[in-house]
Amino acid sequence: MEKIRIGLLGAGIFAQRQHIPALLRLADRFEVVAVCARSQASTDALNALLPRPAQVYHDLHAFIAHPALDAVDVLLPIPMLAESIALALSTGKHIISEKPIAATTLEAHALIEQWLTTPQQVWMVAENYRYGEGIRKAHAVLQGGMIGKPRMAHWAVYSHVANSPYIKTDWRANPQFQGGFILDGGIHHLAGWRSVLGNPVQVSSKAINNGLHAPTIPDTLVACFAFEEGLVGTHAVTYKVGTQQPQLLTIVGELGELYVMRDTLKQVTANGIETFEGENGIKQEFEAFADAIQHGTPHLNTPIETYNDLALLETLFKASDSQQWEPVPYWRNALVGREG
Repeated sequence: MEKIRIGLLGAGIFAQRQHIPALLRLADRFEVVAVCARSQASTDALNALLPRPAQVYHDLHAFIAHPALDAVDVLLPIPMLAESIALALSTGKHIISEKPIAATTLEAHALIEQWLTTPQQVWMVAENYRYGEGIRKAHAVLQGGMIGKPRMAHWAVYSHVANSPYIKTDWRANPQFQGGFILDGGIHHLAGWRSVLGNPVQVSSKAINNGLHAPTIPDTLVACFAFEEGLVGTHAVTYKVGTQQPQLLTIVGELGELYVMRDTLKQVTANGIETFEGENGIKQEFEAFADAIQHGTPHLNTPIETYNDLALLETLFKASDSQQWEPVPYWRNALVGREG
């Protein structure tokens, strides 16, 4: 089977540290043939990681027109996602785009409507938590009834980003989009909640600014989730302070408990303690992307699924403003066949 010829739209930190290593591990399925970024230094650094340098572009339209491109990997800042994805959709090329699906559900809705007109085109949003092997194992354990019916869950995430290389990028340091790091990083955790436990049907929350961003952009959020069948959960995330302790999604059921991270799982029942260690999901999502292109295999990170991650986050912001329980307006329609 011929390799998928992929081009990277963006050549920054995450492209170099995560996407290129994953693609090189799948060198039997992908070949990086093009890269597009404004910075020559970034494209040079990315090309230095490849066995054969990719063709370099600094113009989006020229990059998209590359004659040998089968698929596009979009790794642009959040405010630039919608425009670049729309352009890629218009060419018919397959797309894997970094999370979130877009800056707002309004933008995401328009992109999905465009995507639905091209049934043979694969579009995956690169939400690696949904392919994290600890997350997937936890879902399987719950489906198997090994800890009984889950009754309570909580997840507290403390991520001090002041010294992170990511905060040094201007679009993150001075976000021009809702939520700042709560959107950029926090969308992962909401995907994790939904992947393991399903959809919260109602939420309440409080989002505040502790000084990381401009006063109008929150950096800390605390929320309550109400699921169907009696499960309740609490979720807390801050990007202002950190901790050295493991930051686990804890789920307590009638017969046991789970401690979940993206790539690990500890299961405690009357039969003892079992542990599992896996991968973070980035290689696995590229494998699923290749399977969708080459074999038509359904994947987990459909535009509909990742729209719902964003719908949950926007509802948390709405609940913070209203100080009331708010229902979550997930995308609900008859798209089961298309979304896999």
